[in-house]
Amino acid sequence: MKWFVGAAASASLIALTSCGSRETTAEEDRAAAADAVVAAGVPAAETAPDYSDPLRQLAWNELGEKTIRAKLRDPEGATFRNTKFFSGGGTPTTCGEVNAINGFGGKIGYQRFFAVGDTMAVIESEMADGEMNIMWARLCK
Repeated sequence: MKWFVGAAASASLIALTSCGSRETTAEEDRAAAADAVVAAGVPAAETAPDYSDPLRQLAWNELGEKTIRAKLRDPEGATFRNTKFFSGGGTPTTCGEVNAINGFGGKIGYQRFFAVGDTMAVIESEMADGEMNIMWARLCK
């Protein structure tokens, strides 16, 4: 089953930013985007898979790392650490740190990442300053 988190989050953002009469702050916009991502990935309670099984969590983490690797220039050169499974926000998420290889062949240093299965994967350098902190607090704690 695929979750269309990105499309739902985008639609939610458009709806959130286009309604209402007052201007929102950048912080409010980022918080609303984070809420939309969390809400979009939550399946109905009766259909939600049970992620309490450690083997299922391990498989989910492996899928998350694979999804992050697919975004990198040198997938085999990436190293991961502190990879953990979270579902506190209702969305099963892999969070951790990745050290990837840049275009010059050198390591870029560890950066935080989160991945929602194979539907969404984000590395800290892809986000504006402060956005990863908001997403991390919502998905990875």
